[in-house]
Amino acid sequence: MEDNGKDMSLLRKIAYLFGVVLLLSGIMGFIPFLTTGDDDGVRRLLGIFEVDTVHNLVHIATGIVAMLSAKSDRLARIFFITFGLVYTLITLIGFAGDPDAKVLGFLHVNQADNFLHLGIAAVSLAAGLLLPDRKGKKLADPSD
Repeated sequence: MEDNGKDMSLLRKIAYLFGVVLLLSGIMGFIPFLTTGDDDGVRRLLGIFEVDTVHNLVHIATGIVAMLSAKSDRLARIFFITFGLVYTLITLIGFAGDPDAKVLGFLHVNQADNFLHLGIAAVSLAAGLLLPDRKGKKLADPSD
């Protein structure tokens, strides 16, 4: 397992960046002046994305997992494909479900979240399938 940042593949660098962004977004969801909300515990991060304590904790945990996955190309690829598939499911449930219901019974989302999740799913799956590892191999590379 290579630890030298200079030798890190783009796949691992993107996984680490994803992790940092998710971790920060989870933390930001707990900061009162970055959120607006109502009395039922649902808040809007930056006045746009619905968040609550569970949603924030999911972002923090996922961010940590993403940063840990950046330790190897294999882990980063597994993270992106798994994360992309999970976010695809969450997106589909979000778009198809009742706007006032929680996705999977515990995550508050709104249309802005659904579109963000769609973008995250697409980028994650593209990264997992198309970004080369340190040896230049892609998962979707037929030359294996």
